[in-house]
Amino acid sequence: MAEVSRSPVPLRRPAAGQGRVLAVVLLVALAIAVLPPLLAASALIAAVVFCIAVARPALGLALLALAVPFGSLVEVRTGDLPAGPTEALAGLVVAGWLAAVLTRRADRVSLGPLIWPMLAFLGAGVLSASFAESPPTAAKELLRWAELLLVYVAATNLLRERGSLRLAVWAVLAAGASEALLGAVQFFTRIGPPSFQIGPFLRAYGTFGQPNPYAGYLGMILPLAAALGVCWRPGRRDWLWRASWLAVALLGAAVAMSLSRGAWMGLALAGVVVAVLASRRVAALVAGGAGVGTVVVVLGAFNLLPALVAQRIGSAVAYFRVFDARGVYPFPEIWAIVERMAHWQAAWEMLVDHPLVGVGPGHYVVAYPEYAILPYWKDPLGHAHNVYLNVGAEMGLIGLAAYLAMLASWLWVGLVVVRRLGRAEPGGLRRALAVGVVASLAAAAVHNVFDNLYVHGMNVHVGLLLGVLGAVGWGLADPPPGSPSPPGKGEQAMERQAPTSPAEGGGRGQGLSSPQHPAPSPEGSRCRS
Repeated sequence: MAEVSRSPVPLRRPAAGQGRVLAVVLLVALAIAVLPPLLAASALIAAVVFCIAVARPALGLALLALAVPFGSLVEVRTGDLPAGPTEALAGLVVAGWLAAVLTRRADRVSLGPLIWPMLAFLGAGVLSASFAESPPTAAKELLRWAELLLVYVAATNLLRERGSLRLAVWAVLAAGASEALLGAVQFFTRIGPPSFQIGPFLRAYGTFGQPNPYAGYLGMILPLAAALGVCWRPGRRDWLWRASWLAVALLGAAVAMSLSRGAWMGLALAGVVVAVLASRRVAALVAGGAGVGTVVVVLGAFNLLPALVAQRIGSAVAYFRVFDARGVYPFPEIWAIVERMAHWQAAWEMLVDHPLVGVGPGHYVVAYPEYAILPYWKDPLGHAHNVYLNVGAEMGLIGLAAYLAMLASWLWVGLVVVRRLGRAEPGGLRRALAVGVVASLAAAAVHNVFDNLYVHGMNVHVGLLLGVLGAVGWGLADPPPGSPSPPGKGEQAMERQAPTSPAEGGGRGQGLSSPQHPAPSPEGSRCRS
């Protein structure tokens, strides 16, 4: 009879990740036992979010999108540095992604072309900070931009999977819709500061404390939702597609309730961008309108316009003209216009006095008392109500040139991605997202002429939008060659595979978009390249 040898079963040590989770569980249990109920519940929620963000950073990105509009509600300050859920979650998500890279759980790292203009702008900021009066203040401002860059890189790599990408978009739309509903309640019930009251209503301001940043945040989501509704043609009516139209209605009404003229102008440009990229006919109409506008400008320059037309155009231009705020009394009807112009003037004079490197990152408030237009405009308000002048005042012409180059790279690369995806998958989800990101960035670029949309955690939101652009443009993992593209729930496949044999595609290197096999546009898509 054969003798069977029995070897002892070796005891396995718990993995390092399991040990960390066990330690967190023990700490939370201790907190629940010792702390009051409210603090214990907060500790439990924080522990769950911590575990999700570190163990599953892609889910952490969705939580980060939800935290952006609500982070300032529980913000605390450590010295001059603000710390809240948005900053904490951003740090955890980036740390979780870096841990995955270092432990080789992430197969590759995609940086994309946008990383270099961002690094150049940060370099200009470091140069300006070396001459700044207060290094901690400069470091705080540079940290804001570094956070944007890190969220962009992490999102580009974490949103490769279709499920993670869709979840992040769901979270962005849900955050915007919740803010829109809150703003509607404020508008109709007049809950808020009396200074926001307009007739029987009150300007919506959400959780941002002011109507303009509130509308600016919604203005960076509304074009994304509109592009999903117009440019994406799923095989069946996908729930995300339906939610995008609901978000368009809610966010559009909320922006109207904010009465923010800067947001309205930004969204007007965003609407043109979406329309032009969605239809060649609309692009032709816009080009024709631009031609008519050029003719009007030329005729006006030579005083060839009818008097009535010239008078109406002149009154509209006068509303936006630059003037010396020192000689204007701020009547209530023009208070906001004169206040904004006073801060523009202060920022401009800072730039004139410090043309190369500015007064230092984050130093607009520090230098403002020297340039304030008295007696009415003593409060620096945190920024110059114009990002371009604010960057110029703080970082000089070097920093302003770097910022403009960075902004141009965002828009240019976005258009390149839209064009490329228009050839590969017209009517696809990826192209619709790229169109939405480009339109959102264009809206923010216009609104930033009248405000600063890198406050209240919106720098993280911009980084997340750029990460979505990076994921659909160059970060999304392709399925293996020859394998079918798995469609999502109700959506068409996001990648079209090239045939693997001459019998299938008419020769090596010819894909479904070749002349022999033109790529079909799903359901007669209106979204063309």
